[in-house]
Amino acid sequence: MANWDDIILQLANGQQALHNTLQQYIAMQAGGGAARPKKIVPAPELYDGSPQKFHEWWSKTKVWVVTTHGTATDREKAAVVFSHLEGPRAGRYAQVRLDECMAANAWPTWAELQTEIEGFFLPGNNKEWARSQLLRLHQGPCQRIDDFIAQFQALKLQSKCPDEYAKDLLERAISRKILEQAVRTVGRAQELFLINTATPTQYFGTNNYSTSSGTPSGSGAPMDIGAANTCPQCGKGIQCYNCQGFGHISRECSQP
Repeated sequence: MANWDDIILQLANGQQALHNTLQQYIAMQAGGGAARPKKIVPAPELYDGSPQKFHEWWSKTKVWVVTTHGTATDREKAAVVFSHLEGPRAGRYAQVRLDECMAANAWPTWAELQTEIEGFFLPGNNKEWARSQLLRLHQGPCQRIDDFIAQFQALKLQSKCPDEYAKDLLERAISRKILEQAVRTVGRAQELFLINTATPTQYFGTNNYSTSSGTPSGSGAPMDIGAANTCPQCGKGIQCYNCQGFGHISRECSQP
């Protein structure tokens, strides 16, 4: 049978071993875990200066720089961003900026570089890009009119398009169905305005169409309703929405 002192010693040694294990675990968690694999962020593709691709490319580039070049110098960060620009516009810009920085031995900070890149390539700051987008803009078949107007207004402001020219562009770009609906709405509004602001005598006094009595103006003979309905629907003045005739409104119409 084991000695009591030996049992106590074994328990003490086990407790110390457990304590050491816990301390190692705590230290590993505080240090981020030595065995934890690092997340690999792929390098972004080369950017050719296209406004349509800027937002996606720039978002990936910023994440890539912060993740893989977080401890790099300003010179290294600027160089790695400039090296991912190509094409006649973006590539030329990168070459000019590299020459300037190397000649002066002065490099922008990461914050300054972000402002510089966005100021040069961001579509919202590009007047010519906004102008070209405004010229090609057309309302889609399922696009809400308020969304389209907001898009048109934003491009108008960015391109600094004059109001008189913007009016013509809007008429060309907006859906034909919307224009037709607007014309009908305005016409109906004008009709209701005349009904509410003029008496029947004032409104019908300028034409030779019948009043609500059913007889033509200036004649005692009753009007042939059947014949009137077979005649082409043309005339002046207000039109009835019930029988499509002219000279009266639907609430005064004698037709069923």
